[in-house]
Amino acid sequence: AEASAAELAAKGRLQVNWLNAVGKIVHVDIQVFESTPEFTEYTMDVTAPADATTAIVYASGHEEKPVVFKKVLFLK
Repeated sequence: AEASAAELAAKGRLQVNWLNAVGKIVHVDIQVFESTPEFTEYTMDVTAPADATTAIVYASGHEEKPVVFKKVLFLK
C-alpha cells in the first residue's frame, strides 16, 4: 500500500482476513505501521492457509488520526 498521514504522524493498518469455502475466517494477518505526511510504500508478506479460498484485504487507519491511501495492491 502507498499511504500518508493526513496530519503529522498516524498509525495505519494492513489486514488480510482468510476465509474457507463456507466463509468462515481461518486466519487473520495484521500489520500496523507509522505513517508520515509524505506518501510511503508499506508492505506485508502473507501466505494463504491451506484451507483458505478467499482473502478480504483491508487498508485503514489504526487510530482516530486519518491516513490517506493512494493505492493498495494484493499480488499473487
